[in-house]
Amino acid sequence: MFTFRAPTARRNSGLNPTLCWHRIMASVACNCAQSKRSFEPMKTRSASLGASTLSVEVCDVAPNGFSLVVGEERLFVPYDEFPCFRDAPIKRLANVEQPPAGHLHWPDLDIDLAVESIRYPERFPLVQRKTR
Repeated sequence: MFTFRAPTARRNSGLNPTLCWHRIMASVACNCAQSKRSFEPMKTRSASLGASTLSVEVCDVAPNGFSLVVGEERLFVPYDEFPCFRDAPIKRLANVEQPPAGHLHWPDLDIDLAVESIRYPERFPLVQRKTR
């Protein structure tokens, strides 16, 4: 048995191919002129970035210590050198302030440190000992 399908008529898009070609070429010419302008140096319109609101931040807490970002400097605080931080919860460890420059304060842990003691531990040979 054979089936017969009647031919279906295609809808006319209503576009004239000749007019479409002219529109496309005009669009290409317009885009070329715009692209030439896009290679020109752009002027910055936004304001410059402000100063960081955080002067000190705790990051990268690891089993052997944690990292501090003080200004633009990154320092590592090993638990072997500073055992008072070993059992501190991260929430309390992250609450650090820098009242005067070069000084760090953890109010939740009642710990004060000089940044120099973290930067150059060999200059500060006394290691804090935990009391039992």
